[in-house]
Order: sequence, then C-alpha cells, then structure tokens
Amino acid sequence: MQKVVAKCRAQLNVTRMLKGTSWGAGKRPLLTVYRSLVRSVIEYGMEAYFFVSPSLLKPLQKIQNDALRLCTGALVSTPVICLHHACIEMPLNIRHKFLCLKIKAHLLSFSDHPALTLTEDCWQERFPDSPGFCSFNMFTKTEVDLSVFAATPVRIPNIPPRSIRKPVIDLILLQFVRQTASAFVAPVFSSHLKNMISLLKSIQTDQKPLNEPVAVYA
Repeated sequence: MQKVVAKCRAQLNVTRMLKGTSWGAGKRPLLTVYRSLVRSVIEYGMEAYFFVSPSLLKPLQKIQNDALRLCTGALVSTPVICLHHACIEMPLNIRHKFLCLKIKAHLLSFSDHPALTLTEDCWQERFPDSPGFCSFNMFTKTEVDLSVFAATPVRIPNIPPRSIRKPVIDLILLQFVRQTASAFVAPVFSSHLKNMISLLKSIQTDQKPLNEPVAVYA
C-alpha cells in the first residue's frame, strides 16, 4: 500500500505541473491525465488489496480528492461529493465494487472459466460468527438476475485466412452514380440488383465461417 501511495503521489505531481491559474490545461485534459497516470495505478490490483483495513485506504482516497481538486480548481473547503459529481468520478470504494461486478459478469458469461468458482458460495459464508470475513462472492452479491450473463461466447473458427475466398465486389454502379443525376439512380440500381440477386449469399459471421464467394453491393 505504501508503494502504491508513493507512486500515485509522484504521478500527481505531473498533474500539478500542467495546471495553472492563467495558463495550462483545462478540466477535461487534466482528468484524462489523472485517469491514465493516477487512477490506473490505484486500480491495478484493486480487486485484491481493497479488502484490507479501511484505515490503509484513506491515503488513496485523499489522493483522489486532491487530484479532483486540481482538475476542477476547487477550494479546499469544497465538499468531496461535489468534486465527484463535477468530474463524474466514483469514490474508490464504489469504484472497487463496480470493477468487481464487471469481473463477476465476465466470469458468468463463460461456463468453463477457470476462475468461475469465485462466484460460488464458500463454506466460510455459512459461519456468520467470523468477523471481518468477506469473500468475493459475498462482496458482489446483487439482486440482479444472473441468467442475463449466461451468454453464449463467440467461437472463432480455426480456419486460416488464406483459405477463405475473397468476396466479389460489384463496382458497376459506381461510375453510373457519379455521372448521372440522382433522380435516375434509384430505378437503375433496383433493376441491376434484381438481375444480380441470384449471386447474393447470406453471411452469418457468428455461427459459421464464410467459405463461398459473395457479391457485395454498396
């Protein structure tokens, strides 16, 4: 935690160098610098180390508050909740739960994920007398129907790209559109498309690979 705090303070000095009262970057560029240099350091491993004592997390929250004050130019007496609202930023404890919920949604979308057991009930949860214990599943329990995450993953076919035929692109109408008034384009296009409709093939990229020549019209 001390290393994370020290690294964030060093990165926060970069934000101070870019800020000025009559010169320097505005709120949006400064927020981009904060999110890329400071928040990225805080979030790296947040899902694991944020289960420590809350007293150890106070320096990180103070760093976020200082960064948002620098980005907005707010006074020291400005309430923290106003800073979060002005910068559209979550407090770190809410951000932590948000990232954990994203991980849980990702795990539940795969039936064979090696870390899927994190979303199951563990035996420690049945002993309420354990003070301070909180598993990943307990932390991410919500009232949302988990069946919405049971999506079928897209499987990429094991076919080398060189074996797939190139599509046939029809450019006959291209010169006609450029040289003809727009009032005559629609009838000619409909007639040409009706004559070439037999060459059209249905493409289903999420179920089976494309292995037939296809005429593409634009």
